[in-house]
Amino acid sequence: MQYVSSSSLSSSIDSLNELLTAASTISDKVLCLSSISNFYQRNKKYRLALKALDDITELLDSFSIQVLNDDLIFLLVTKDVTLDEGTKELFYSSLVAASFIEVHSRQGRIFLQLGALSQASVAFSYAQNHKQRILEAQRASNKSATFKTLFQNSRIVVGAIKQLGLNEGLLLFANQNFSESMEKFQSLIDNDRMSKVFGMTSERNFFNDFWLDSTDLTQPTVNNMSLCALYTSNIEQAILWMESLIRESPTIYLTEELAFNLCTLYELGADVGGRKKRVLQMIAKRFSLHDIRPSSFRSS
Repeated sequence: MQYVSSSSLSSSIDSLNELLTAASTISDKVLCLSSISNFYQRNKKYRLALKALDDITELLDSFSIQVLNDDLIFLLVTKDVTLDEGTKELFYSSLVAASFIEVHSRQGRIFLQLGALSQASVAFSYAQNHKQRILEAQRASNKSATFKTLFQNSRIVVGAIKQLGLNEGLLLFANQNFSESMEKFQSLIDNDRMSKVFGMTSERNFFNDFWLDSTDLTQPTVNNMSLCALYTSNIEQAILWMESLIRESPTIYLTEELAFNLCTLYELGADVGGRKKRVLQMIAKRFSLHDIRPSSFRSS
């Protein structure tokens, strides 16, 4: 949908609603509602975006059961493991918890876009209420090879604690506690790098990952960490963090938001004549990042 022109916005949302009406499975309904929420959020229709996420919460229990049963058959055969009912129940519980964390986190971030800090705090607290079940899943993965296999094949469960940490950092940022916010974001990045070293990231997209808003939280974390650096008068550090993301993977991390923020920092720094902005445009062209509009580079 990021490629949809403004002239076709109405037909796009009509198509999504038609798909939702025709959806024959809970998984299809959740996927459609997630896309509808993203569509409305991108077009600043926040009330409708929140409504779509509310509709998802009513489906999450049944959705997790369906996806668990479907994916376990394939996963257990390919990994050649057996699963007792206790392990299955614990993993189901972690799937439901992680799914609620995903939805409430997205709701809280919409409220932050609206400047509704108290409502964002409430949404984030709802997400936080599900943390204990994720911690139980983490402990189980350290004790059981079977559960570790399940755990590592679910990005939504692996990423749940990161979601909660990002929520805390965003709320600190919104309340202008920039130094504390930057520390939180830095901790998230450090832990993420450590988890990759020790193989605690998801191997594949199993267990309802296809509907997620973002399976990689690195970009928003570093982006917000850079903004914290900007607000604490450390422009050069902010630029270095953003540029490091682009060097790591332009196709993943060079987005409209990152391009706009980085070009703004270039203007505040020493980019005389806009040389760095032109380099950024060349990178976007080189990797065919057509969804980044020219205005994002703040070119005159």
